[in-house]
Amino acid sequence: MHFLITAAIVISLFAGSSTGYCERPPHLVEEAGGLNVYMGVMETSNPDVAWKGENPKSEDTHHLVFVFRNAKTGRAENTTGIKLKVRAPSGATLVDSAVKQFIAKGIASYGQFLNLKEEGRYEATVTFPHGGREHSVTFRFKK
Repeated sequence: MHFLITAAIVISLFAGSSTGYCERPPHLVEEAGGLNVYMGVMETSNPDVAWKGENPKSEDTHHLVFVFRNAKTGRAENTTGIKLKVRAPSGATLVDSAVKQFIAKGIASYGQFLNLKEEGRYEATVTFPHGGREHSVTFRFKK
């Protein structure tokens, strides 16, 4: 099942740049294997988001979104086999599984609904194949 977020949210993943740790990120970006991996963090109650095909569960508070772009050309990449592992501030693993793909304005994006109920720093590790190898990037963000 696919869901669609508004074009404004997808575009915001490419506006400006930030790397490393960010207290309240509109998005973060890390590079691995020749790809820039963008991560956006959205509250599921965000009125600018139109969920289609799949809705967050009542306990889901946030949605993590990932977009892959070629680091040299900036072109969007349709990457398959994306895995996500998210750790809560307590160290508990919230998710460790494949990530669902959706298409917004022709751009392949990947997302996961989560319940980010703990205050503190979260860690999201994205693993993906590219160029015949497996790569990982880790994002740290604070709720």
